[in-house]
Amino acid sequence: MSVAMHVTNVMLKTGLYPDQITYSTLIQGYCKQHDMMTAKRLLESMIKVNLIPNIITFTQIIKALCDMRLVGDATILVDTLLKSETKPTVITFNTLLRGWCDVGDMNMAYKILKSMIELGYEPNVRTWNVILHGLCQQNALSDAMHLVETMSATSNAKPNVVTFTTLVRGWCKRGDMEMATKVFDLASKMNVVPNVVSYTTLMQGWCEKGCEDRAIEVMEQMKAAGVRPDVVTLTTLIRSYCKDRNMRAAMSVLETMRRTGLKPDVHTYTILMQGWIELKNMDRAMDLFKKMKRNKRVRPTIVTYTLLISGWSREMRRMDMAEKVMHDLMNDHNVSPNTRTFDTLINGYRCLFRENRTWRAERMYFWLCKMRDLRLQPTHHTVKHFTKMGLYFPAVDEPFWTTDFGMSFDPRRHGRRR
Repeated sequence: MSVAMHVTNVMLKTGLYPDQITYSTLIQGYCKQHDMMTAKRLLESMIKVNLIPNIITFTQIIKALCDMRLVGDATILVDTLLKSETKPTVITFNTLLRGWCDVGDMNMAYKILKSMIELGYEPNVRTWNVILHGLCQQNALSDAMHLVETMSATSNAKPNVVTFTTLVRGWCKRGDMEMATKVFDLASKMNVVPNVVSYTTLMQGWCEKGCEDRAIEVMEQMKAAGVRPDVVTLTTLIRSYCKDRNMRAAMSVLETMRRTGLKPDVHTYTILMQGWIELKNMDRAMDLFKKMKRNKRVRPTIVTYTLLISGWSREMRRMDMAEKVMHDLMNDHNVSPNTRTFDTLINGYRCLFRENRTWRAERMYFWLCKMRDLRLQPTHHTVKHFTKMGLYFPAVDEPFWTTDFGMSFDPRRHGRRR
């Protein structure tokens, strides 16, 4: 976004003024980054030059506020729009409803829904699906079932595949696979055709219960209906087999995936790696990691690297290999270590109880310096690793964190103050 803003500033210097589309694009970008102060400044600049933001721009701001759980501010903005010439749309109200549902306040969601109807807005199927999602999140499945019955009987917005998939997910989350299956079957009876997400959701429910055989039955039913399983579908099975420590079955599904032309994604590889790590088979985990690195389409993420560092340090007590992975990460131009990665490595040294304490402390401080040099801030977990060993941890306002970048930890300079 800094590049986009720089281009805008260059435009202004050369006498070219941003139009409504430029402003809207910038506001959308800053909203996605949750930088609401910059978005607000851009909105004010836009109004100063007599460009009136449209409802799409305002809805983007409302969505960003809801994503940040600032639903009260989002509601005030919608109320303001209702008094202006730029009126909210059904999409605007749906966005606000989703915000209140996500924070678990269904009473407020229903109040907004009632106001919306009283103002002459007709809820669409998306509106009802948002309410349904909120009810399922709150485990209010009886109310959710009643809502779908009402939609079917009286509403112009009839239940669709998203409606039924949401309900199936709700029952699966509760662990009631009998009801999940009934709702799934009900969809077909109401001429709603299940899609790949619907089938995969039901499979996930069975896998959570440890019933991979029932999940495979659903997948066969899926194929018979002409719906092709995707990467998520097969990764669901892989995750379940890994959880059961049945790595032979998990690797067999991976082979099926390749044979049918499906490309394993980063989640597939990471889940398999975790399965091997839990069995302390780091060689197999590293084989998968190397395959990922050779594959230009699938790249390791920070989760992948942190998982491997944890495996070598916590499971195997091989800090040399953990550091090797960390060095690979620091040389990877596509991903950077985060605080959790450093915490994992530092904690590995803390847990080497049989090793020399002085050496462990030196390595912990070494990696703390690397963390500081990347301008990463410590968390309470970082502090805890040091205090549990009786080691001094520099406060965030001390020179260690504020000015001494590139310097090694020096007990005389950075040690406990007398």
